[in-house]
Amino acid sequence: MSALSTRQRAVVYVTFWLDLTVRDAAEFLGMSERTVERDLARSRRILERKLS
Repeated sequence: MSALSTRQRAVVYVTFWLDLTVRDAAEFLGMSERTVERDLARSRRILERKLS
């Protein structure tokens, strides 16, 4: 997770560990749903590269 930005870590945390939907995560974090979706996609790519 250290490869992710603070915002990306927050998005990953609330969507996976707190099990929030994209809509709920966006509201919780005060950002748009599109931003949450984008950060999740980027985070997955970064983590996939680090773990492979």
